Amino acid sequence: EKLMRKKPYMDKLQAMYMAQTMKPMIVYFIPLLFLYWLFMGVFHGPVAYLPLIGVPIPFWAWYLITYLGVSPILQRVLNVDFQSSD
Repeated sequence: EKLMRKKPYMDKLQAMYMAQTMKPMIVYFIPLLFLYWLFMGVFHGPVAYLPLIGVPIPFWAWYLITYLGVSPILQRVLNVDFQSSD
């Protein structure tokens, strides 16, 4: 009962927190989009080959694979946690 009365206040705090965490993302997102667009123009053919099977992969696939592989390592090294505490 008491927690249910505090729920609107907690939801408001959570929304304010999310807004604060989104501000830096907006600042970095525009240059990232520009660089991605630029690299897509420069690297229009295959940029790498998958090991063992030798399948050529385009830039966007290479970016996705490296992001998914490197991101958890960087988060651990920099002690950054993007998980919700719910």
